[in-house]
Amino acid sequence: MSMNKITGKKQLFLLGFVIILMLFALACGPEVSKKKPTTPAAKTQDIKKSPVVKSKKPKKVEKPAPVFQPQAAITLADGTVYEVADFAFYSKHRRFSGGMYYPTSGSKKWAMHLKQGPIWKKIDFAKVKSMTLSQRKSHSYWMQVKLVTTDGSTLQGSLPFQAYKNLWYRQGGINLLAKSEVLGRKGSFKCFIADLFRFERLETVEGPPKFKIIHGRKEKKETIITEPQFKITWKKATPKHLDVYKLKSNMPITVNNTDIKIKPGEIDSITVPLKSTARFTVKMKTGETVKFKLPPRVYGKLKNGDVIFSKIFVKGKRMVKKIQITGKNISIKKTRPGK
Repeated sequence: MSMNKITGKKQLFLLGFVIILMLFALACGPEVSKKKPTTPAAKTQDIKKSPVVKSKKPKKVEKPAPVFQPQAAITLADGTVYEVADFAFYSKHRRFSGGMYYPTSGSKKWAMHLKQGPIWKKIDFAKVKSMTLSQRKSHSYWMQVKLVTTDGSTLQGSLPFQAYKNLWYRQGGINLLAKSEVLGRKGSFKCFIADLFRFERLETVEGPPKFKIIHGRKEKKETIITEPQFKITWKKATPKHLDVYKLKSNMPITVNNTDIKIKPGEIDSITVPLKSTARFTVKMKTGETVKFKLPPRVYGKLKNGDVIFSKIFVKGKRMVKKIQITGKNISIKKTRPGK
């Protein structure tokens, strides 16, 4: 009995000791943190102090300028030689005839090129100070142009009304497109080039360059425009035919009364005769020299952006004297005799 009493006393003692410890812990409270309490203001300060890492936008990788790769050297009648890329022979424009067709509509941008003989000089509107246009003749489809650039130089040449028979495009009329403001609203402006008489750059402090134009056949009007550009447009037009023969195109020719097809890239050089009725002397890359007729027009792009586009003969006189094809040789499979 005494042992049980002692054990009971020990249990009571231990229970009391635990209770005392718990009371002591509650009295002392939780461990005080050395850190200052975080308040909304403190959080804002911390955000301001922390460096802001801006996300870097991926830089646009600019495409390298295309390398000028001449394909041919064109010698004009006066002896001037032009190296050109994108060389091609062009047929005459031909009107559509026979069969069923659906009228087509469309448009394409055209960087203005001022025709100066066989050379078409590319014109940047940003460098145009003024331009005066006048129709060559009442029955002509060409405008005579006098242009003054921002650096003070003067250029003269001509511009066609339409592509058909005049340009390296099949069809379409040439229009001036721009932005203009009327009744307090900005809209799209359009003017047929034959109705354009004067184009003049205005002095502007800010914003895009402004131009004053005089246009209109029946009634001349003044309009202020921005963002000018030329565009070739056609609406419900009858299809026109225009054959283009680049270096790797199959081009029909007649040699010794035999109709065959060759690629211009197979030609080494062409000597143009003095008379348009005579045949061309053509040296092939295989070493053979033959005579045959070629398409009547040549085309090529010059390194400075200008274009050479000319009839080989104009009114019976040759405009082009010689053509040397300098582009990559086109492999010609030689067959053995009997195969």
